[in-house]
Amino acid sequence: MPYGDDLDARFHELVAQFSEEERRRLSAAASKGVRAPRRRRRVGRIWYAVAAVLAVVLAALLIVVFRPGLVSPSPEPAPEPTAPILHALSPGPWPDVNGA
Repeated sequence: MPYGDDLDARFHELVAQFSEEERRRLSAAASKGVRAPRRRRRVGRIWYAVAAVLAVVLAALLIVVFRPGLVSPSPEPAPEPTAPILHALSPGPWPDVNGA
């Protein structure tokens, strides 16, 4: 590489412009490494989605608990009770219930 020495010389000239303290700070920052950027935006969206689903489930549970008639249809009214046909069951006269 014929240009490699020229680039190295220019780099060393630029680095020489920094103070010794600044070089130490930059060296320490470089040795720590570069952290991966956080995916805060995606995590925030996930929490909003989870909260929305939980809110819908909670609302459905509250409706079922406090207003079950809204979820299931009301049962059909039972037929009115009819008087039992006792005379068909007993061969004799009606029994005296009061004991008189």
